[in-house]
Amino acid sequence: MNSKNVTPKEAAAALEKEGKKVITFIIKQHWYDEILAGRKPKEYRELKPTTLKKLVKLDKNGDLLLDENENAIPIHYDAMLLFVGYNKVRDSALVEITGEKEEVLRDENGEEIFEVLEDGSRFYPSQIAYDLGRVLCKEVHPKK
Repeated sequence: MNSKNVTPKEAAAALEKEGKKVITFIIKQHWYDEILAGRKPKEYRELKPTTLKKLVKLDKNGDLLLDENENAIPIHYDAMLLFVGYNKVRDSALVEITGEKEEVLRDENGEEIFEVLEDGSRFYPSQIAYDLGRVLCKEVHPKK
């Protein structure tokens, strides 16, 4: 899959043809460079109403499926297709995902962040943390 003639997008399509699951994210150049250099072992995505269907398992009513610890169950993906920004010509990479889990957001003191809702209940914002493995394929364009 590291062939110079195969783009990350084509490599992702080949994985999906094999029955593997690939998730696509837009990231900033700095984080892309850190991932390629092996200095950023995780990629995070906040759970929001607009991202739930893409990131976590839901029941037939659209409610979160929870594990035995009351955590949302992330959808398992085999790889992550990353694009830098929104330009047509941009760096991209296909990166292996070795694990994923929900993490509740914490403040600078390590305390869980929460909001009190109108009904008095607490809402704890969270994110999915993806453990990154090997860079399977990359496409880097010259910088102007």
